[in-house]
Amino acid sequence: MKASRAIEIPFNENIRLKANHLRSRELIAVETTEECYARLGNVLIRTVTLTATKTPEEVDMRLENLRSCWTQIR
Repeated sequence: MKASRAIEIPFNENIRLKANHLRSRELIAVETTEECYARLGNVLIRTVTLTATKTPEEVDMRLENLRSCWTQIR
């Protein structure tokens, strides 16, 4: 069963998360709000929607990985 979780990340136009970081976190779906944009090399994200292939617990674990990634980038 697929599950989704959303994580709100404070928007800052100076914060850039490279697309390969997203892929390394096994994100299947990434949605951005209007004020953010996606471009070939970098992605600016306000809201990330993470879709996992297994359980809600797996989604939560991946979100923790994503939060850690953001903490390191900041």
